[in-house]
Order: sequence, then C-alpha cells, then structure tokens
Amino acid sequence: MLLFCFVVLIPLVVSSSIPGTIVSYTNPKFTNFENLKNSWQFNISSQDSFGNSNIIVTSLLEPTNGNSSRIVSYQIPEDAAKIECAPSVNLLGNNFTGVSDINLLLSQGYYVIIPDYEGPKSAFLAGHQAGHAILDSIRGIVLNSGNITNIDKNAEVALWGFSGGSFASGWAASLQPIYAPELKENLVGVAVGGFVTDIKAVVKNIDGGPFSGLIAAGIGGLMKEYPEFEKYLKDNSKFTRFNEFSMYCSVETVSKFPFTQFFAGPFKIFPKGWDLANSDPASSVLESNSLLKQPQYMPDIPVFIYHGSIDEVVPIQNSNDIYKQWCQSNIKSLEFAEDLTNGHLMEGLIGTPAAITWITNRFKGLSPIKGCNHQKRLNNLFYPGIDPIIVQSIKFEIDNRFGGLGQGIIMDQPSLQDLKAYANKQDSFV
Repeated sequence: MLLFCFVVLIPLVVSSSIPGTIVSYTNPKFTNFENLKNSWQFNISSQDSFGNSNIIVTSLLEPTNGNSSRIVSYQIPEDAAKIECAPSVNLLGNNFTGVSDINLLLSQGYYVIIPDYEGPKSAFLAGHQAGHAILDSIRGIVLNSGNITNIDKNAEVALWGFSGGSFASGWAASLQPIYAPELKENLVGVAVGGFVTDIKAVVKNIDGGPFSGLIAAGIGGLMKEYPEFEKYLKDNSKFTRFNEFSMYCSVETVSKFPFTQFFAGPFKIFPKGWDLANSDPASSVLESNSLLKQPQYMPDIPVFIYHGSIDEVVPIQNSNDIYKQWCQSNIKSLEFAEDLTNGHLMEGLIGTPAAITWITNRFKGLSPIKGCNHQKRLNNLFYPGIDPIIVQSIKFEIDNRFGGLGQGIIMDQPSLQDLKAYANKQDSFV
C-alpha cells in the first residue's frame, strides 16, 4: 500500500526475503527542508513482529556539503494507525512532523534516514515491528545503497526519537544485539526523549484526559498487528467506533477523542475496565511491547535519555524505571538528563539541543559516560556544550508552535479550546 507515494520505482532485485535488501527506490523532491541536496525513498525488505517478511519504505535526505559517514536515523512521533500518516507520505506534503529537528540535523551536515517504522500495516506501538524496520532501514541504506547514495559501509549512525519516536528508537537499539549484530560497528548511540517504556503506565496516565486520543491510536495500531487483541477488545465492548481509531493522524485523533474514558471512569468504553487490560490476551500484548517488561532486551550502544519531570503524557517514571532496570543489568553507557521545569510538549523542543549535542559528541569520537549517570537540570537548555545557534532556532520554533496558545498546553494540561487551537497549527503532539 505504501507504494502509492512513489512516482517512478526503480527495481533492483527479484528476491526480497533477506532483511535489509533494497527492492526498489525513487528520487522524490521534498520542499519542506533547508540545506537539502538530494533525497531518496527506498523499498526495503524487513519483518513484522512475528518474523513474517514485509516491505517498509525508508526516506533518505542528503544535505548540501554533507558528510556521508555521519547519519542520523530520525524516528518521527507518528503516533497514528493510518497508512497516510506514514513519514514517506507526509514528506511529500507541506506539513511534516519533525521539520525543525531534521533541518537542524541537515545544518550539521548529517544525512538523515526517516523510516516508516510502523510498517505496511501502520502498527503503532508494535515494538518488534518498529525495531526491525529501523534496523533494516539502516542495513539497506548503509550496507547496500553505496552505488546509489555513495554512503560508505563504515558510516556511523545515531538513532534519535522523541515520544512515539523514542518508543521505536528504544526498541531498535534494544533489539540490535540479537536482530542486527553486524550493525554494532556502525551504531554510535541512541537518543530518546519522553521515553515510552511502559504502555500500561502511559495509558493509565492519559485515560480520560486531554490526550486520551493517543490511546485510541495505540489500540488501533495494536489491533492491526494482533488480531486476537482486536477480537478480545471488540467482544468486551459495545463501542461502535473502533474503525475511527485508525482513520486519523495523531493530532486529529487527539482532537476527536479528548477526555474519553477507556479503562476507568463511569463512562468507560470497556465496562470491565483494567480487569480487561490486565487479562490475556490484552495484558500479554501490552507487556510484550513494553521494554520495561522485557528485561532480556537492552542496548549495547550508548544511550541518552532526556525527559521532563512534569511530563503529563509519558510519566517520567517510564524513564526512571528503565534507567534503574538497565543500570542494574550493567548497561555499558546510559546518560539521563532530567528537565525539572518542562512537560511533554515543551521538552520535545527544549530537549532537542541536548540531543543533537550528545549525538554530535558521539560523531566526534568523544567518549560517552561509563556506566550510568542521572543529572537533573532546571531545563535541558543547560546541558553542557550546546550550540547557541541551535538554541535560538529552538526558541523561534517554540514561539511558532505555542505562541498565542493558553499556558495549559505548555504544562501538558490543555483545555479543549487549547487542543483545538493547537490542532489548527500542528500535525503532532510533541
């Protein structure tokens, strides 16, 4: 289904069963970005959550005067179960999530990989699907595209994602030692902000609140990957609008289902409430896609977590708990930058300079911290070594995104009016 976004496909192979194989590609023209020299979209062989072969679309951006040995795989917070919300589709439009982040990466001379990590089913919150897609995108582009892109097989790659993008990035980094061990020499680290590690904890936090529509998107995505999950939920509810959970992109889904009660409250969609979610198959599906509940998976590459203390969408306990778990398991390098004054929406911007600084330090060959380190700062603009030019760019983006809106949206406590105003300005809740 993803192929509809291509104008001309150049086929390369007949057999596409080996993950990371480039099946075809095209050279689309993107108009959203500054400092862009060239761009490609690849169809690459991958696997879903169960090891079944699929094809994912991955976009690659080449900056003017770029360094083809430094690449960032940027996972956008798609947060939707609709195929038209995939990055490869929205890149061709005029309102693409993550433009400011990607422009900053391009300005540093970094090539940028943007994978459709939810896959051809738009399986939002399917962790293995996301991890496989990201790793196979890197396999395809770094190991197999040199004759097309001039990228060296020894190129260094960093992973980066915030919110829903952190979920996908975290899974990719955690699965890499098992699923793609040959990429160990290429990967220099992963930066994750507003880190989603426990799906149930996030659902409990936003259920019945302004961001409850994200639960709808998550249910829609997991239903596409797990038919037994879909049947179980539908059999235990008289709700008739499940199809709408996969009809919209993230902002529209949130604006369609604000303050909706799913598992708690007098008007909850599922009468059995959390007893339903804590019973199989729902419980096993939610836990199998939560890194916190899967201690057998842990990154072997350096990790940078940044998270706002007052995050009302993804509770900071998600990051605190995974920090504790991985540190107790002797992770090699885990740096945690906690922002004491910002919530989810603001940290998606305020934390960007810290993330880019950390990634740049990895590319420069500077040693990451050994073991674990958790630092709390007034805000993450005080992270050491940040480029003032990047800070100014972020301040401009904050004014552009939040200017004229109520203070509640900055504190992750928007009114319905705030939500509608924000939805008219943006296409992502980060």
